[in-house]
Amino acid sequence: MSSGIRDFVMGYLELAGHEVRSDCDCYIVRFQSDPDRIHAITFSSEVARRGQCELVALGSPFFSGILEDTRRRGVAAARLPSANLEVALSSMTSGTCRAVLGAVEEMSRTALKLYYLLTCTSHKRSQRFVELALDASGQEAAWLYPVRNYINDEKPERVDVKELELVLDRSASILKKSVDQELKDLKDESGRLLASAVDRIQSYYAELRDETRNEAEFARSRAERPPSARHGISPVGISFEEAEGLVAEYDRLEELEIGRERARYDVRAEATIVGVLLVSYNVLRCHVKLQNEKASSEIVVQVLPNGDFDPPICEACNKPIMEMRLCPNGHVVGQECIEVTAPGETRCVACERDSNR
Repeated sequence: MSSGIRDFVMGYLELAGHEVRSDCDCYIVRFQSDPDRIHAITFSSEVARRGQCELVALGSPFFSGILEDTRRRGVAAARLPSANLEVALSSMTSGTCRAVLGAVEEMSRTALKLYYLLTCTSHKRSQRFVELALDASGQEAAWLYPVRNYINDEKPERVDVKELELVLDRSASILKKSVDQELKDLKDESGRLLASAVDRIQSYYAELRDETRNEAEFARSRAERPPSARHGISPVGISFEEAEGLVAEYDRLEELEIGRERARYDVRAEATIVGVLLVSYNVLRCHVKLQNEKASSEIVVQVLPNGDFDPPICEACNKPIMEMRLCPNGHVVGQECIEVTAPGETRCVACERDSNR
């Protein structure tokens, strides 16, 4: 079972406030609208085969009901808890310095998660979920994909129409890139199968045309023999005019069959939005003071709910740094720009550059 389907269903049940109790690979679900009825569902084919639970899969009654409800509800809303700053700070620094948290400003942000049902049709049909996460500016928010600990939000913010149009347009472009290789592989496979089918059809009708023309040629050669050489047997077979009529019919049938095969192996992809989740969260703008025994420096970083942060820029190479170092002269740099000049002594590329000025 696709993990995308499981995540979508479990996320829906959580956000909708339905009661869910886990029992190994079986989930006991009680809907708020019908509390007297209990649904036992599973995402495991093996558990479903034992007859204990209903398998939730594409096209199953339980899953179809959820899709219908998401379309009826429109945009669902949820909030993300802010990041744990202690954990985030510990990931920024190393043993060369310590971070002291100063002022923290909260900035409200929103993002959209769009759930697409992608259907690919050719000689075979397949369906799968594609989840896309974009921030309010239409940029892909890759950090949001693994996040699952949403808080149910009873009062969602209004989705601006222009903002939604921007996100939908951008999501279509991202979706195309994410499935391009899958569609290319499917087209390549379909192309090979189509070529084989066309070759088989063409060989079959080429043989029929040759047999028909040979039969007409044989009939003509017998008809041209003198009566004494025919041994009393009347000429049989078809005329060249009849043969060419049959050949033309074979051409028509060949073209028709090849057209059917082309339609059969034509690759088509359709993406349908089955769910939209509006996510609100706070970005924490943190003033952080880095200190070691010889120097200190202050930086400002923005921390996302998952603990990711916008990396500061190295003062030596001007590249983003994920693990910060503080040199004895107070430069904030990355590990690659730190130089060991003597045992227990370090300096950075920025120090070297400053000394040469």
